Amino acid sequence: MTSYIEGDYICNGKRKTGHEKCYPKFLIEVLPTLRPSLLFIVNLSLTLGCVPDGFKTDGPGKCPVEDLQIKMENERWADRAPVDDVLAWGVSLDHLLECKTGQLVFEDFLKTEYSDENLLFWLACENYKKKTSDTEMMVAAKRIFVEFVQVDAPRQINIDCVTREEISENISQPGPNCFNRAQRLIYGLMENDCYPRFLKSEIYQALLEQAERR
Repeated sequence: MTSYIEGDYICNGKRKTGHEKCYPKFLIEVLPTLRPSLLFIVNLSLTLGCVPDGFKTDGPGKCPVEDLQIKMENERWADRAPVDDVLAWGVSLDHLLECKTGQLVFEDFLKTEYSDENLLFWLACENYKKKTSDTEMMVAAKRIFVEFVQVDAPRQINIDCVTREEISENISQPGPNCFNRAQRLIYGLMENDCYPRFLKSEIYQALLEQAERR
């Protein structure tokens, strides 16, 4: 069977023959973490008033990938987020980040905005502070620097050049406070920018509605 990528979809079969079956790319990655049922996916699609290509040849049109992904993310967390936790997430960013499930839901939201590097960096810094030996601290610091801080890092965070240079100068002998300034900047960015949008997002609002109904 020939497979090819068409935008946000993975398709099996010959191109543009009318017989190819196409599925959202993210679905292939996320489905194993969800209920392994095609009926579940179809039901989600019908809720949106559409059906992904490959499940039905005629009827409603192809689902917007973003809408289907949000529906799946809501389903993913619906049974795993205690009511009190979901309500607490709306109080402050601190409450959200203190909860492991809250971190994961927030990360899912940030991925939709292509800014999950902020949370991942913040969490890496929290973990870095727990290191006790110089060797562990050195290894962790270099990993954080390469992944998040250096120019053109794969998950480069948005910090000012002075802070970035300060970390670069100290990375050879990192201390426990090596990333404190950068972490505060990223926390402020999340608190003032990402977090308010998260509270208004469909992901959180759907979980909040479900929590209030329990």
